Amino acid sequence: MEDNENAKLKQFLETNWQNYIEKANLNKENLIDQLKEYGLDSKFLQKEYQDGKFLYIQSEELGISLQLESNILNCVYIYGGRDKKFKQYKGFLPYLINFELTNGDIVKFLGEPSTKNGGKLTSISIAYEHLGIEFTFGTKNWSEKDSLIEFICLFKKETNGQYKICGNCKNPTNNQCSRCKLIYYCSASCQKEHFQNHKEKCKQYAQQFSIQP
Repeated sequence: MEDNENAKLKQFLETNWQNYIEKANLNKENLIDQLKEYGLDSKFLQKEYQDGKFLYIQSEELGISLQLESNILNCVYIYGGRDKKFKQYKGFLPYLINFELTNGDIVKFLGEPSTKNGGKLTSISIAYEHLGIEFTFGTKNWSEKDSLIEFICLFKKETNGQYKICGNCKNPTNNQCSRCKLIYYCSASCQKEHFQNHKEKCKQYAQQFSIQP
């Protein structure tokens, strides 16, 4: 029985949540049914906000919170174990992300973010809308480059042109790295300058996307 429970948990932790978000077809009923199939429904609590507009189905033990808007999954919050309530999520993370990466590491690998938030009074966060991911870190100071990830938020990827910016200089561009197709570059010189940081993960990114379901 225990082996079967461990196998079901392992299967749950292999879930690629971003695929569900992109398809926009996972509703509350289907989500609860899936959790029951994994034998995990008892580990999740439901919390409603704004008169039922937002529903969170979350597990502090597993370190994950699933946000549904109008009954459809649209965001997933995944915690790094540095929160007072949520333990570290042990499941699949996109883009070869892990919770030992710092804010400096993320920019090093993924380039300049499309948006930045926080500072002074709130924790800093950076987002890559074209990838559908936002990182929140354990610092309020933008000058710190070695702050670990507190949690990440997965959301639907934005195809709006305003988020297609050079990962090195932030100029608008439509040119992607031809290997991993994650980072945009506006010129060969920008790509060459940033590639010294990016090359460590570029090949691994490309391999992950070629086999990722």
